[in-house]
Amino acid sequence: MTEAKTGDTVSIHYTGTLSDGTTFDSSR
Repeated sequence: MTEAKTGDTVSIHYTGTLSDGTTFDSSR
């Protein structure tokens, strides 16, 4: 999991992906 840095957009639009690229969660 990457940490959010200052200036990054978090929790507004996100996509969770598994190591093989499969999307398991998305806000849009």
